[in-house]
Amino acid sequence: MFGNFATAQSDVIPDWFKNNVQWWNEDKLSDEDIINSIDNLLKRGIIKVDSTKIINDTTLPETRLFLPPNNDGASIPSYVKNTFTSWESGMLSDSDVANTIKFLVEANTVTPSPSLDKQPKQKAAIIDQLDDLIPNKYFQQKAVIHLENAGYDVDVYSTKDITIDFYKNLPSMNYKFIYIRTHSLEVAELDNSTFLFTGEKYNVDNYITEQLFGQVRQALPLNDQLPDEMIQNATMVANETYFTIGSKFVDEQMVGKFPQSVIIVGGCESIRHLDLAKSLISRGATTIVGWDRTINSMENDTVMLALLEKVLVNKIGFYDAVPSVMDEFGSDLEYSSILQQIQPAR
Repeated sequence: MFGNFATAQSDVIPDWFKNNVQWWNEDKLSDEDIINSIDNLLKRGIIKVDSTKIINDTTLPETRLFLPPNNDGASIPSYVKNTFTSWESGMLSDSDVANTIKFLVEANTVTPSPSLDKQPKQKAAIIDQLDDLIPNKYFQQKAVIHLENAGYDVDVYSTKDITIDFYKNLPSMNYKFIYIRTHSLEVAELDNSTFLFTGEKYNVDNYITEQLFGQVRQALPLNDQLPDEMIQNATMVANETYFTIGSKFVDEQMVGKFPQSVIIVGGCESIRHLDLAKSLISRGATTIVGWDRTINSMENDTVMLALLEKVLVNKIGFYDAVPSVMDEFGSDLEYSSILQQIQPAR
């Protein structure tokens, strides 16, 4: 797990910011996104600025000419992009980038938000069970940006973190917003039940009681449609089975209650049958979003980023956001899957 992208040493720039710079240079992220990323470095104290040096609007006009103000709230001088790009390619040091950011702040080109210590935050989790097999760091970073800009502290969990015990304790971890990027498995012969994959390889000698009571099962990821280059060096492969959890596990093994959480399950057939969604709602969730059929992982990531943008950036409720992304992408989906939301009966 990497939580909050924090680093212990001041002015050592974390890898996630380097990824963001690369995507910014490729026009996958906007100026506004990179400003928010800089703001994140400042708020978390990764880069420390001397507030006594911050220039007032009425002073040093020649500096304002050199660093034009953000008239639209999201504009960065071109030389800054060149500096960041040179750093991302290894030509400049972390200190060079840190000093550039400090200068931007001291010249009021970028205005840092108040310290995180002064702002109570709700918690969000990105649970990326596919991270080893089908990694999509762009999805992770963009989702984190949306969540953090919406006011969440974000923890990201990768494949190795997602165990039976992790899911057992998930309700008590106080996450208000949970995104699960996963394989999921609808098992027709088991009373039309839906199961979610963990990242934990199956061992017949583990979780014996849970296996006997049908709370966990072994299952095989369906990787036959993945291109070869996507499964090279992967730790999850098609000839290995993994533990999965279902509604009985949620009902009988999970600890605590979700704090009225939103849970989005980006995986095949995650709400084709409603047993898992209903159990999550009984455990305290207020909204479950998922797919009714098989969904290509790349298509899932595209649609889910659009959904997160509508909900977290544009502040559109799920009731309208879910049909909106289906109108935008639904006709092009390979398996004609439909994204749906499930909420408690009123």
